[in-house]
Amino acid sequence: MSFYKISEQILNNAFTENGDRAYNSTGSACLDFFSLVGAMRYNLKDAMNLFMRSYYEDPIMTIKILFYVRDVRDGLGER
Repeated sequence: MSFYKISEQILNNAFTENGDRAYNSTGSACLDFFSLVGAMRYNLKDAMNLFMRSYYEDPIMTIKILFYVRDVRDGLGER
């Protein structure tokens, strides 16, 4: 395993409120965007950063996620 991969794994570790081990990221920018954007109603700067990282990874999937987030009936219905 390369030094880059090992350091990436170490930096991805975090702790929960109860002191258990967790991850900072899923490893996929699109999945991070999908799972976190619904709770970022008032944190627009972080939401935009997630969107840009996700768009760089996969533009079509990012636009699909964005449409799902905005969909009133079948999606999250966020403004």
